[in-house]
Amino acid sequence: MPVTSPLERRPKTISEFCAYYGFSRPTFYGMVRNQKAPKILQIGERGRLITPAAEDEWLKAHTYEAHMICQISDLDSEKS
Repeated sequence: MPVTSPLERRPKTISEFCAYYGFSRPTFYGMVRNQKAPKILQIGERGRLITPAAEDEWLKAHTYEAHMICQISDLDSEKS
């Protein structure tokens, strides 16, 4: 696992999370609608944060999906 600074392990705002992973807020909210986004911690009425634990869980889930997609693609290639 790569070494991370303490700042990277603090909760991220949605804007920080999007900037860190390189996608837009509309893409993030599309992920929310499709239940593919990390869990969001609601703070008060407007505050929303993504905790390091939620980020880790999201990364594990999507790393697994990407791995499965590669396996499916390999199986499709073998059939051709």
